[in-house]
Amino acid sequence: WRGNIKVHRGPFRIEFWVLAFGVRESGGPLKGLMSRLLKTMNSRAGCSQDVDGLDQDGQKSVISDPIVDSILSPEMFWRQTKELIKKRAIQTLPDGSVVQKKNEGWADFWQSQATYTRHIFLENRKEIVSYTHTDPSMSEESLDRARHLRIHERPYRLEMWTATPDRRRAGEEEREQLLALLEPTLRQADLISSQGPPRLTKKEEAEIKEFYKLRNEVGSLRTEVCGALASIREGREKVEGRMPGVRLI
Repeated sequence: WRGNIKVHRGPFRIEFWVLAFGVRESGGPLKGLMSRLLKTMNSRAGCSQDVDGLDQDGQKSVISDPIVDSILSPEMFWRQTKELIKKRAIQTLPDGSVVQKKNEGWADFWQSQATYTRHIFLENRKEIVSYTHTDPSMSEESLDRARHLRIHERPYRLEMWTATPDRRRAGEEEREQLLALLEPTLRQADLISSQGPPRLTKKEEAEIKEFYKLRNEVGSLRTEVCGALASIREGREKVEGRMPGVRLI
């Protein structure tokens, strides 16, 4: 996560928020889900958690062993999975994706406490991406997480992972963090306020008086110089007016 501070002027205010970065998940719970899914396919293939994605360098996934004993071919599994999800959908969107309400997702992989889940079918790589939202608007702000199921054909393997989005947090915990951050400054300000204005030594007072005296003298001199220059300019204009064709430098 990353903390952010912004200072505003007029009025003076301090704004603070935390950006919590999204997390990709591929641990034990997802491995258990993959194992149950393989059993529904009548396959004895195992699976591994937190392993490198098959075509995603540095990204972790849950990946099955090669599936060689299932009655469902990759194409059959892809088609039946889509049909099952679409059958339970409450809405089909123009782009071909479908929306399911509450916990009506296919298997436990798409079940969530959120309200609506949108399933997108990526035919070119046989991948289902399911975006679960916390309200019917399915806005970016309401996105809870995204779930991915990808079917690999050669060899026949399944790959799963989930990802949470970046979130901006500004709740009670962040308020306490800001107060803790500002505490030394606020304490110092209270101390200065309680002590009143600082006392100056006689030497410092004399220096300040001398400074203001000098500043006033400089101001008076500037006024006199400006007046003299104005008089000179006025006199030159009069002479030039009396003597056409003559210009004073």
